[in-house]
Amino acid sequence: MARPFKKGLDYFPFNVYFLENRKIQRLRKIYGNVGLVVYLAILFKYREEIRKYKEL
Repeated sequence: MARPFKKGLDYFPFNVYFLENRKIQRLRKIYGNVGLVVYLAILFKYREEIRKYKEL
């Protein structure tokens, strides 16, 4: 029995060296882990909006 067809992706590519980026290090130094979580939430929301736009 085959898997049901899904629209879109359940994941997106993520750089494993993300935390070594100078901009991310500066963000964590200034805002701590909360800043990092907010930044990631913005990236996830952006990806979701791009996916919705492409489906139109």
